[in-house]
Amino acid sequence: MNTELIEQPFEDKDLHNRPGSYGRLLTYISYPAYVRRMNLTFDYHWSCEVTQLEFQEDEVIALVKVTAEGITKMQAGGKRITRNKEGKAISLGDDVKSAITAAFKKASSMFGIGIYLAEGDDEEAASGNGQPPTRTTARTTGTITEAQRSLLKKLRTEMGLGPERLCDIASELFKTKDIMALNKTQASTLINTLKRMKEPVASEVGQTGSPPPPDEDIPF
Repeated sequence: MNTELIEQPFEDKDLHNRPGSYGRLLTYISYPAYVRRMNLTFDYHWSCEVTQLEFQEDEVIALVKVTAEGITKMQAGGKRITRNKEGKAISLGDDVKSAITAAFKKASSMFGIGIYLAEGDDEEAASGNGQPPTRTTARTTGTITEAQRSLLKKLRTEMGLGPERLCDIASELFKTKDIMALNKTQASTLINTLKRMKEPVASEVGQTGSPPPPDEDIPF
């Protein structure tokens, strides 16, 4: 077992985003990335078994068992059944696959792999009042790096964005305008968001002139 890899954060290329509740952007890791990490951590000496599939009226639930070096972890994952306007299931195979994937990721996290992505979930569940949590759920460990700060400043300068606009984008994503309060995964998400915005913005800048110079007295 390679213990150094167990809780090591995933690389930026493995990070993906999806909309969450209350307008938050959630970070997740794809199934292949989990498989690669399990292979590296346990030198391919591990197995995954689907022990049960349960089909409810609107959801399919999978129970998955992951075993590595004689240790077994078991977790359940669910997926809402996709139906057409007539109420007929249209992609049951994909729904089953998604439920199994979710269960596998949960079981792998019990070994410590990707566990940092779940930090803060207990706090959100504990609110129990149907309202957004008072702070954004943490999705990784470690603070924003100097390299990420430099890249953010470079991107906003190239795009002609002022520091306040960058802070507004961070607030839209993470409910905070404090760039320095972002963790590494959040900073990576912000960088990727700016990169996706950059191409159309660059086109507009090309028509109206060069972007304004950076504000040297403001970090971002």
